[in-house]
Amino acid sequence: MLELIIVFLLWVIASAVSTSSPGAGANSPVVLFIIFVPIFVLSLRRYFLTKKEDEHWRELQLRMKGLELNQQQVLRRLHELEHPSAIAAREAKESAEAAVSRFMPEAEKKPAAEHKPFAPPPPATPAPPIVPPVDVHPRPETPQVPPSAAMPESPAPRPVPPAAPPTPVAPPLAAQKETAVPPVPPTSISPSPPAAKPVTPPAPYVPPSVPPTAARVTSNIAQPAAMRGSGGGSMSFAGYAAAPPRPPKPKRNLEETILTNWAPKIAITLVVLGLAYFLYYEWHVMSALAKIGLGLLSGIAILILGIFLEKRERYVTLGRVCIGGGWATIFVTTYAMRFFPGSPLLPSDIAGFILLFLVAAAMVAHTLRYRSQLVTGAAFLLAYSTVFVGHNDQGYSLTANALLSAGLVILVCRYNWFELEVLGILAAYINHFYWLMPIVEHAGRHRSFEQFKASAGMLILYWAFFRGSYLLRKVHNDYEEKVSTVAALLNSFGLLAVMKYQSVNPELAFKFLLGLGAVELLLAQLPITRNRRKAFVMLSTIGATLLVAAFPFHYAPDSAQLSVLWLIEAEAFFLAGIILREALFRYFGMLAGLVAAVQVLGTQGLNPGNDLHRAMVFGLAAVVFYFNSLFITRYLKKLVVSDLELKCLRTFSYIAVWVGFPNAWVAVLWAALAVMLIVSGTYLKNWDLSFQSYGFVAAAFLGVLAYDIDLPYTPASHFNLRALRFVLVAVAFYLCAWRNHTLQRLWASAARAVHTSLASLLIALLIWVEYPNSWMAVSWMILALGLVTVARYGRLREFTVQSTALAIAVLCRVPFHLDLSKPMLGHLSERLVTLGLITIGFYILAWLSRDEKWGFSRYFSYFNTWAGAGLISLLIWYEVERWPGWIAVAWMMEALLLATVMDYLTRRQKPDALHFSWQSYLIALAAFARTLLFNFDMPHGEGLLNVRVVTVALVSALLYGCAALRWQRKTSTSAIAR
Repeated sequence: MLELIIVFLLWVIASAVSTSSPGAGANSPVVLFIIFVPIFVLSLRRYFLTKKEDEHWRELQLRMKGLELNQQQVLRRLHELEHPSAIAAREAKESAEAAVSRFMPEAEKKPAAEHKPFAPPPPATPAPPIVPPVDVHPRPETPQVPPSAAMPESPAPRPVPPAAPPTPVAPPLAAQKETAVPPVPPTSISPSPPAAKPVTPPAPYVPPSVPPTAARVTSNIAQPAAMRGSGGGSMSFAGYAAAPPRPPKPKRNLEETILTNWAPKIAITLVVLGLAYFLYYEWHVMSALAKIGLGLLSGIAILILGIFLEKRERYVTLGRVCIGGGWATIFVTTYAMRFFPGSPLLPSDIAGFILLFLVAAAMVAHTLRYRSQLVTGAAFLLAYSTVFVGHNDQGYSLTANALLSAGLVILVCRYNWFELEVLGILAAYINHFYWLMPIVEHAGRHRSFEQFKASAGMLILYWAFFRGSYLLRKVHNDYEEKVSTVAALLNSFGLLAVMKYQSVNPELAFKFLLGLGAVELLLAQLPITRNRRKAFVMLSTIGATLLVAAFPFHYAPDSAQLSVLWLIEAEAFFLAGIILREALFRYFGMLAGLVAAVQVLGTQGLNPGNDLHRAMVFGLAAVVFYFNSLFITRYLKKLVVSDLELKCLRTFSYIAVWVGFPNAWVAVLWAALAVMLIVSGTYLKNWDLSFQSYGFVAAAFLGVLAYDIDLPYTPASHFNLRALRFVLVAVAFYLCAWRNHTLQRLWASAARAVHTSLASLLIALLIWVEYPNSWMAVSWMILALGLVTVARYGRLREFTVQSTALAIAVLCRVPFHLDLSKPMLGHLSERLVTLGLITIGFYILAWLSRDEKWGFSRYFSYFNTWAGAGLISLLIWYEVERWPGWIAVAWMMEALLLATVMDYLTRRQKPDALHFSWQSYLIALAAFARTLLFNFDMPHGEGLLNVRVVTVALVSALLYGCAALRWQRKTSTSAIAR
């Protein structure tokens, strides 16, 4: 598969380079395509063959594994059957030895060194040795004592009834053959009671040396065909040796492959093309008859050489290639007799057609003698290539193309040479396209030309030939079905591509797509098609795809129609890969989809105009890519067997973000799409959708800044479109943040903070644009209070940070309020009203931003209290400026108020009390300095009480008051401590 992708990329790169090169001709991409197509098809065939061999080896390995498991079970069963037989044999042997020992002399039973109290008996002849009964099959005879070994007289023993022999345990058949021990018959001699048998451990297991009995195969893992009977009976392994391991596949020698396989084919192709060009061009040195004669002689010579070499086993490949090249040369020479300008001999087109038909029939009849796809394929493909070389602008010059296609279809249906049909489809449509190029370029795009009807009829004839072949063929395995699917897709899209190139009226494309889609669906319902399930589904898919794509194709601009065709082809290949469960087709579909995406973006994405037709094309691309990436990975997980394919599908879900909308509402629609993606990603547990929503959030934010912030200014008292768009986008961002908050993931928490920050920033920017006056800072403070309220009661700390950032922005805006002396609300100045509201807002922020569970929040609270104290002091400076002597008094009143708050907070053991204390000290120090530097230098007024005396006295009294509060608090603390 890697080499297929490399060939495809090389062709794309070569086409791009040849197109961009200033010296390249108009036909350079077509020539490159013709060069790369055979390589691509051969690589595709090699891929399928390799995959088939891999499946064969995998199945063989599974069978070997099954045989190993069966062998282990057989050995385990034999081990279980061996123990009873060994025990039975051992017991029979002990019984026989005990029976024999009863008749042995006492001297043989006891050692010679043992002393007896009575005289020993006279010497006797020892009894002959007794063969153990384990090894003797005939019935044993009763042992008799010889007369010389007579025993001393003793009283006759009391007769005892004979004991019944022990019943032997019947072992299996295999054990009986090996250790058959006959039972010991009863004797007339009364045996003495046997001694107790010593308990001996069981004998160790010895594997049997005889073939085992029939074993039942219980494992059904990859059993051979002979073992897969329905009866499930036993199969004996007796007499069968283990199959020798299959030798490894021989390694391919690249040098040998090139010299023995590729070199002959390339050489004969060059020879045939050279002769074709020789016949095509007009030479004044040789007459037309001489050139035709030379061509025929060359073709016959090559054909005879091929027939001679094909009979030699060593030169079979070269011979078959020469046979195909010889017939191709004869075919092109016959074609040149009428249709080549350099060597016309026949008087009419009808005569040329009849002669060409006869040559084609002879070529088919002769090549079929060899029943070789190589011979026939070489003849047909070389014949196609020669037709490509020489043709004129008349419709009769395409008759050779039609004849070759018809003959090829007959061979494909008879011999199942489906790979040859794929090459034939490509050759037929490429030849026709090359025939159309000079005609269309001369007449102009979408301009009528004389050969239009003949060209359209010939294209439909090609399609009918190859579609009939697809319906009538008999497919025997999955490989043939997959190749047939490739041929079906190439047939449909080859017709669409060439018809699109020669189209005269683009409006007719809509009707043509509808008609072709309806015909494909109708062919899928035929009984002969429904007998092949995959053919029925494939044709239905092609028809439905064409019907669905007809409407976007109708409304798309002319520059986007090619993009729609690419999308149709990509989706058809992708669906074919799903139907046939073939990953390679899905890779082809994804490659075509990538080309379509690049083509859509390159031709439509950079157009700044507002065009709903372009938006439809982008929407179609997005829907297709999202379907491929989400539906497959969610509902058909078993199809995705490789990480590469999964990554490709995820990549296509990211490509699907190219959706076009009019610029006026693009930001709002992008924000809405971001909400849709984050909600869908949360529901489907697909984090790729969540990540894509972040991209749309960024795009919506930039879109607002690009399209909406520069709208004409309207007074804030009137509701305008800009405020609506800003608010809608901000609300969408807050909704995305809420969905991220529910994910309970670390990256989702960071994304939530980013979403809320962008939304707050948009609202702050809207306030900046809509309220460029004294109320901007107040509006920002109101927004900050709303954010800190959400942070306090929603436990969302990022809102605290955002409110602090807005508070800093409010402080930066304060200098613009210092000169606002215009009265409002009666005698109050605009400065006093706005800065007063801001100061109150700072103290409320200080109270709301304090979080006991977040230690860092106290710094935000400290900042707000210091900002509020500073604003009060600044407001006193500007508002009491008309009475400069009283500024120090006002500051001391503020210091006393802060000291009172400090005392209150200290009683409640609040940590903020210390900061209020420092603020009180600092403002008191400023008031003291103001009194010393300014109030004592005031002019002495009339009377005992003047401004200087009164202000200094009030400052002193307020200082004593601050000290008293501090002293009282210290005394109470000491008393409590004591």
